[in-house]
Amino acid sequence: MANMPPSVTLRMDSTAGENVLAIGRDGTTYLVWWSNGFASGQPGDTLVLDPTGQVAARNGDILVNPGRGFPRLHGYAVCFGGGSFLVLARALP
Repeated sequence: MANMPPSVTLRMDSTAGENVLAIGRDGTTYLVWWSNGFASGQPGDTLVLDPTGQVAARNGDILVNPGRGFPRLHGYAVCFGGGSFLVLARALP
């Protein structure tokens, strides 16, 4: 994906203003947006649940730029643009 960093690490903090951030290798911080249906876990958890209640992301997960197509996070397609990431609840080709 154009302009997407080679990889980012998800950082989760349930007490922060932005609960989930993506951090690039160079320290750049990116916002992470979630499609409808994703939810946080219990207070203090560092994970995100998918629409079926399964874990979709954990603190420390690494999202890698595949070079072609869309990166995947536990099977979910992720779009990058405008300096942020959007995790989609439906798969893309």
